[in-house]
Amino acid sequence: MIPANLTAACVQRIAENWRKRYAQHTRSTYTKCMRRFITWLERVAAAPPSAAAAVPRVRQPQPRTSIATDEERRQILEAASPRLRFFLLLCADLGLRHRTAARINLANYNPELRALSFYTKGNVHQTLPVTSEIRQILESIPRTADRNTPIANLRPRKKTEQTTGPNPRFRPRRQAVELYRKPEQYPARRDRDALSSGSHRPRPTNDRPLARAARHKK
Repeated sequence: MIPANLTAACVQRIAENWRKRYAQHTRSTYTKCMRRFITWLERVAAAPPSAAAAVPRVRQPQPRTSIATDEERRQILEAASPRLRFFLLLCADLGLRHRTAARINLANYNPELRALSFYTKGNVHQTLPVTSEIRQILESIPRTADRNTPIANLRPRKKTEQTTGPNPRFRPRRQAVELYRKPEQYPARRDRDALSSGSHRPRPTNDRPLARAARHKK
């Protein structure tokens, strides 16, 4: 569809599809972006003047009311690995977004000001003073460490915590998540994928006892 053929019915159809698929917070962001985009199309005379008015207004949901207690916070920090503990302190004490906290490195820290300077969402520059615990962690890192490597990657981690690329990824344990299943739990899917790739072969059997018996007979 070209912008000139955009109608109010098309806009409402898109918004209705979003209503079925996304949460209120996501729909609020999507509709704002769509309204700005259609307004720009109207300004350049590429879309009808009434299209932007058809975008519904979705209010931002209220902040969640469930707040972790001091005891819950203590238990979480005690159970966390050193790298995850540092990540949680950045989010809880400084209010950093999770992606921003995952990118914090030594180059962001000013020991004289005892503050972190960084860019966050929207390319907004911020400088925040750190707590005594965060300062101790930052100053305990060897000076020979790479200043551009995320600090969470420099801290010790558990085997269940994976690091992919420049940013840390904190994955839950597989035993606690239903989405992580072994391929053996889906034999039909495994066989279907093998057939589609042209590499379907019977599952290998454990023939080590037979091999040992053959060698013994020789």
